[in-house]
Amino acid sequence: IAFLNLYLEAMVEVITRYGGTIDEIIGDAILVIFGAPLASEDHAAKAVACGLAMQLAMAEVNQRLTAKGATELEMGIGINTGRVVVGNIGSVRRTKYAAVGANVNLAGRIESYTTGGQLLISESTRTAIKTPLRLDAEFLVEPKGATRRLQLHEVGGIGEPFNLSLPARSRELRPLPQPLPISFTILEEKFVGRTVYPGCLVAISATEA
Repeated sequence: IAFLNLYLEAMVEVITRYGGTIDEIIGDAILVIFGAPLASEDHAAKAVACGLAMQLAMAEVNQRLTAKGATELEMGIGINTGRVVVGNIGSVRRTKYAAVGANVNLAGRIESYTTGGQLLISESTRTAIKTPLRLDAEFLVEPKGATRRLQLHEVGGIGEPFNLSLPARSRELRPLPQPLPISFTILEEKFVGRTVYPGCLVAISATEA
């Protein structure tokens, strides 16, 4: 609990600085909304800038964790932009300000495709942002329950007025002396697919192949 709170305290401080509203904290997951309850025209840009700042803040979080003898943490962030229903939801005995709707669920789906250190955004978020973005990669995914494929973008930086950038994740691939035969399957969100394919690794780095 002490390690979890150390991480959450750092993230909540960043979220507050960028004007995010914390909808819910579930274990180590944080659901944040931008543009409500106070309207904001650049809510999508603020959300992306906040996500980048959260990833950058993980360096200090991990320094503090390792100093206490804990293992370093990695975090993935998914962002989606769209219409949602917000308001006080609950009963007379218990109520809370929350956001509900398909676009909230889609943000969760996008997050499920992330790996540690990644910030993935939907196409609707990308088109809503006028500030220049550094896009490091693009993916086509098929979320469960969705009627069509979803275009995702990996964000590595954002320009004025935020000026935030993450260190490059990709490292130079080194060719292998001989191709390495492998069998692989496709990840469907975070679940392993059932179909196994043959293939070969021809180049690798510490994090990619």
